[in-house]
Amino acid sequence: MDQKPFTVEEVNRLLPQLRDQVYELRCLKKEFEFKFGELQQKKTRAESGDSAKEDPYFKLEAQLEFLNIQMRSGIEAIRKTGALLKDIDWGLIDFPSRRQERDVLLCWKVDEPRVSHWHYLWEDYFCRKGLEEEKGSCEN
Repeated sequence: MDQKPFTVEEVNRLLPQLRDQVYELRCLKKEFEFKFGELQQKKTRAESGDSAKEDPYFKLEAQLEFLNIQMRSGIEAIRKTGALLKDIDWGLIDFPSRRQERDVLLCWKVDEPRVSHWHYLWEDYFCRKGLEEEKGSCEN
């Protein structure tokens, strides 16, 4: 593990900040997807003969680039905490940790009030176990 492992207490102290960041990323992603759809519609109309004298895509492309920069900045801010953003839509974040002398990931979802699950590095969200569990359904 490249960094100092997180404790459950350290993760729980970070959650209010991370929750806000995940919600912001979700909003930015939805806005990006909407504007990208607009751009695709404009390009489709232009291909069918609807043309303009000026670049009809410039404004939307600039907005998309700005949203992209904002999203990358938000993702980087989460990464700098040591957390691992796994999925924006699900609001899923993992935190490198140790459990019984083994590297594991504490697993948190944005709608959960505190971190309460973990899984091994090779497992995913669907294999997560409660903090009180030593083994789960995905183990051999």
